[in-house]
Amino acid sequence: LHYTCALRKPRLTSTETACTSPSLSPLPLSILTRRHHWGQWQAGSFTFFSGRDNHLQLPPWTTLDLYKSQSSSHTISTTNQPTNQANKPTTMIPLCIIILLSPALSTGQPLQDHDQPTAATTTGILHGRRVSTSSGLVDQFLGVPYAKPPVKNLRFKPPQTYRSRKHVETSTYAPSCMQPPHLEDAMYPQINRNESKYANSEDCLYLNIYLPTTTMTKNKKKEKLAILFWVPGEGYNYASSRQFDGSMLASFGQVMVVTINYRVSAFGFLTTGSKDAPGNVGIWDQIAALRWVKENGRAFGGDVEKVTLVGRFTGAMSITALIASPLAMHDGIPLFHRAVIQSGVADGGNWIFDRNPIKGMWKLARKVGCNKSEIVSEVMKCLRNVDAVTLNEASAYIHSWRLVLDDDVVPMEPMKSIKAGKHVPVPVILGYTNDEGSLCVLTQKLLKSRFFTKLVDDQLDREEFAVLAKGFFNEYLSADENVDQIARDAVEQYEKASGSWRDRYVKMCGDVYVKHKVKAFARQLSVHGSRVFMYEFVHRPEESIHPEFLRGAHGDDVLFMFGLVRESRRSTEAEKRLSVQMMTAWTSFVKFGNPNPMLDSDVEWPAYSIFEKQYWQFSTLNGDKVKNIKEDNNVDSFLSSVTQKESEKRTNNSIQH
Repeated sequence: LHYTCALRKPRLTSTETACTSPSLSPLPLSILTRRHHWGQWQAGSFTFFSGRDNHLQLPPWTTLDLYKSQSSSHTISTTNQPTNQANKPTTMIPLCIIILLSPALSTGQPLQDHDQPTAATTTGILHGRRVSTSSGLVDQFLGVPYAKPPVKNLRFKPPQTYRSRKHVETSTYAPSCMQPPHLEDAMYPQINRNESKYANSEDCLYLNIYLPTTTMTKNKKKEKLAILFWVPGEGYNYASSRQFDGSMLASFGQVMVVTINYRVSAFGFLTTGSKDAPGNVGIWDQIAALRWVKENGRAFGGDVEKVTLVGRFTGAMSITALIASPLAMHDGIPLFHRAVIQSGVADGGNWIFDRNPIKGMWKLARKVGCNKSEIVSEVMKCLRNVDAVTLNEASAYIHSWRLVLDDDVVPMEPMKSIKAGKHVPVPVILGYTNDEGSLCVLTQKLLKSRFFTKLVDDQLDREEFAVLAKGFFNEYLSADENVDQIARDAVEQYEKASGSWRDRYVKMCGDVYVKHKVKAFARQLSVHGSRVFMYEFVHRPEESIHPEFLRGAHGDDVLFMFGLVRESRRSTEAEKRLSVQMMTAWTSFVKFGNPNPMLDSDVEWPAYSIFEKQYWQFSTLNGDKVKNIKEDNNVDSFLSSVTQKESEKRTNNSIQH
């Protein structure tokens, strides 16, 4: 199989190649980017590992657009590629690593140019592309600008409004915002570490739009599409609008899907505590993207009165901050009307709110030689003149960039805002996976810790649990002076839990990082005016990267919600049905503020209340779908004390503008 590839447009970098072929029609379009591939680079060509019977073997989520050549071989020749001899073969990465990495996942095959959709917006006349998916035709507008490029004097500042009437080609993804290499460097060291800079740019404030093709016709009787607004986030150092392709979800659910870039790492969260660099500009970016959708959604047939925020982990944390943000209202009208919060709440933990944010600025200044002056304005002037790649590399490991308390975007912790009634009381879905503690297991693996083997073999004992607990809370609470006592309390409380010490460790990590906060947030939202639906995802995907003892690792639910498992050849029929169930529930909620109207089930997903703490369980197993939250007063009391301790430390160290 020999195919020649061609670049689609100049915006692609020198390492990206787009290629099409009728003979491989089951495989839709993708932009090939070298660091996201699972094969071997040779001089000027890309050799894929072949599967059984000499069939081309690709990861199930990878899709290609190829031009067939006359010759016959087992390579895909490409144009405009570097020939770095240091490039080495890479291994095929399982499906679930998508949750942690950031490839551009594509599920559609492009049609002819004369089918190209267009839309007139405040930032240009957009020319997208029309693709075919297993659920129908989808119009895609990729790399749509929503604000001025945040470069030069605009670095570290809130986004600025951008206006244009120029024609803009929006058929390929824009680069992600500047961010350090992600987990592929740790898990797959054979991937070229220098490659990350090609996929990132400081000029990155773009979004992507996916919608069923019928809404772009001139038939005015077509109903407007409810809008699902996806906020990505893998920690406030990583976020990419390209991580998940919304085509399948848009076509299946007949909704408009929007995915966004926003600034992360130092570019998004460095602060001086003044207007020169107010901090939280990554959240400002999200608000700017929401305002763009509010202003331009109708141009795509979208219903701007039905905008639902959806996100996981730090994307979900951002949403909780937006729910409590004064800027969530624009001229007295909310920018969104519902929210789906998956595996993350911005409450508690040093890794969520920065206790000493200005320290990060000074660390970075010293790293790049901008500390010659003690005058902050002079330091910032210097930092704005540092090359973006240099700044990105310098900021990667010297400080944990994250949210700060300020006067504008996040003046108060979200939980406190809700208790004070200072929030947008929208309907909300909140949930988590069964084993959110997989985050800690993965960390032990990446650190090549001796405890990882103990966890896999279920040989962890009480003393080793205590060592892990102390290290965990030492980081979580920023070396709190009482961490030894907190760790002892953790051992005492979790010793009462069922299962082995391995199971208790996974439970403790999942409780502290995610579950306790999500349940507490659900309680407060329910009490203060929001209709709340809770869920738990309990299923181990066929292609999980995690040890077998984990059933529903952190992030597994997103693969099913976006419908990506439906495109995998290895997914079981039960998994595909589970994916359909999640896609149906999510799009029903986006349309109606309730997951039930479109949900094909004999029982109803009940709303959560403090009196009936019920939730829906997504699983391939037969059994009751509606479950009751099991309370553990001792553990809950312990977790509440930990959260309260961190909250008090943040209050004492927060920025006062």
